[in-house]
Amino acid sequence: MNYRYLKFNDMKLYQKYGMYSKDTHDKKRINDPYFTHKLIKNGDDYVGTNGDRLKYLYKNNRGNDVYLLPSGKRKEINKENIGYQKEVIKNLSSPLGIELRMQRSIQVEGAFGVLKTAFGFRRFRRRHTQNVRLELFLVAIGYNLSKYHNKRYRITH
Repeated sequence: MNYRYLKFNDMKLYQKYGMYSKDTHDKKRINDPYFTHKLIKNGDDYVGTNGDRLKYLYKNNRGNDVYLLPSGKRKEINKENIGYQKEVIKNLSSPLGIELRMQRSIQVEGAFGVLKTAFGFRRFRRRHTQNVRLELFLVAIGYNLSKYHNKRYRITH
């Protein structure tokens, strides 16, 4: 788990997880009485926001707890992951988190941005894997030559 690695190495959790936008913006999901982030622990069981109990059934082979909803459906809950996700939501809602999200949306991935803007590279013009790889290698060689030339030019001038 990436969040576990970040915590182990004393890093802050500012990376969005897969369902982040749905967990923070989707009204139907947020108002769901069994939304995982809003469940309240009560002994072995959980209690939903509407007061219904989720009955503990068993721990599955992935190590997650499985609970029975009043409707008869089963819900899998990973306590560690939920804790990380709550921390991510808290961090990304902070002023620093908002600034980091803004920077991320503005910036283009380094080399890809240069290839798109300076080189005008938008799509591959070849078919088949071997030909696409060749075209990618040629573009990469051009990019590296451009970097080398710019570095040499800076050194001499």
